[in-house]
Amino acid sequence: MSKYFVSAIKWVLTIFSIIIVLNVSARAQEKTVIFGSTVSLEGLLPVLVAWEKGYFKKRNLGFKFVLLGGAKTRDALASGDVNFGMLHVAPVWISVQKKLPIRFISMYYTKGIFGVLVSNKLKSRVKAIDDLKGLKGLSFVPGSASYAVSAFYMNRSGLNIQNDVQMTFVSSADPRVWLNSIETGKVDFLSGVWEPTFSTAIRRGKVYPILDPSEPKVQMQTFGGDISTLGVVTTLKVIKNDPKLVKDVIAAVDEGLAFIHRSSIDELAKLCLDTKLVSMQKEILASLLSKIRGNFEKTGLPSVSKYNRAVDAYRRGGFLKKNIPFDDVVATAISGKSQ
Repeated sequence: MSKYFVSAIKWVLTIFSIIIVLNVSARAQEKTVIFGSTVSLEGLLPVLVAWEKGYFKKRNLGFKFVLLGGAKTRDALASGDVNFGMLHVAPVWISVQKKLPIRFISMYYTKGIFGVLVSNKLKSRVKAIDDLKGLKGLSFVPGSASYAVSAFYMNRSGLNIQNDVQMTFVSSADPRVWLNSIETGKVDFLSGVWEPTFSTAIRRGKVYPILDPSEPKVQMQTFGGDISTLGVVTTLKVIKNDPKLVKDVIAAVDEGLAFIHRSSIDELAKLCLDTKLVSMQKEILASLLSKIRGNFEKTGLPSVSKYNRAVDAYRRGGFLKKNIPFDDVVATAISGKSQ
């Protein structure tokens, strides 16, 4: 064997060793976004897009989705079981009041998302929220956004969610739990229902809406215009220990929002189905996406005016007893803000 051949073999082995070391180093440097959330199209869509389109991966971020309800997402963030999550503004208010170190880093949905559905058997009797008095209802557990908004709706109509209606509270976001409860007559109404459960229930023909959050008239009457409702949250600890990770997550979600606005509805529907987290006929999903797409901001830059409008509405409705300042809820030093 010639010395030139031996040298060539050594050179190849050296290069191969360098490649292995570089690959191992790259994998070691990859960080993982552990994301807690319920399945809500309005809240999750930008994150699902970022995940499926590889916007996390191109920033060398792994991504793991953990299915949790809003209250459980908040608790998982506080305990460190997840490092990011999607939440409605209402449970974040509760977190701030409890001195939990949870803050928004991106806020991107501008409409209310929770509706109220009633059994068709009561169509002649129940026309509005105040007609629910004495009836049996189902909502998510206290501490969740679904519960908070249900209490808000009832307060505005002169009802107390604990005393004036017979509520069952569940910790499952599985649509089958909600649909079975009303279709079998266990409850008379569902309150704090979000998509895709809201549209699915109506399509099955056993319920009708007395409050549809997608109607512009409802949005204006309830909130007075666009508000900040949903976004990505993390903890002050994560922000302090790894600000680059937080900025990368913000950037990935912003790319997801950009894709939502530039893509076709057909592309969006296919992407959602590819994640396996959304299960429905593509045509029905496309119709739902057409209804909500215009409600997303172009970026997740939190808006002071839209946040304050939400606070004002919830104070008028009796859910909030005092003002909760924007800077107590949003990590503006890393997220920035707009007026």
